[in-house]
Amino acid sequence: TSDQRWKKCMDEKEKKARVLRQRLERSRRDSYRRGKKNGMVDGMSLGKVAANQLDVFKQYSPGDDKEYAVIISVDRSGSMGSEDIDIAERATVQFALAMEDIGIDVSIIEMYRNEARVVLPFNVSVATMKGDLLTRNTGGGTPLTQVIRVAKERMKNSEKFPVVLSITDGSPDKPEEYLNE
Repeated sequence: TSDQRWKKCMDEKEKKARVLRQRLERSRRDSYRRGKKNGMVDGMSLGKVAANQLDVFKQYSPGDDKEYAVIISVDRSGSMGSEDIDIAERATVQFALAMEDIGIDVSIIEMYRNEARVVLPFNVSVATMKGDLLTRNTGGGTPLTQVIRVAKERMKNSEKFPVVLSITDGSPDKPEEYLNE
């Protein structure tokens, strides 16, 4: 049932949130990149000079201060059989819950019956839409071009760094248009 699938997603979201939180925190830390050919002298690498290696410098790398807004697109085309759509739905919900848990804005767009439609708008709790996210419905093609257009429109006035994740089993239905978009 969808309630059992929802419970599994809730159980798994903690692991995903922990990993995402760690990666986000690590990306926000300032660091030094070692093994460079210019920059500041790296005292820990000076032994390389004896071997005529010149990569004994380090460069300062400021942490990433970005705030993210993530759009997940889910392929519900006819080729997504029952097992594929089950995996895609669970992955989508788990990552959406995890991102929501660590404060990242998340939206979900599905490709269903040849249309891209928003099933989870930004600033709406994933839990409120669980009935729409775990349906196992499939049909139609894979309108990735529409997804990109919808995603661009939704992110047009956002000050956050946009990220689009696409969960699909194949290629866009119109590859040329997709590449141009």
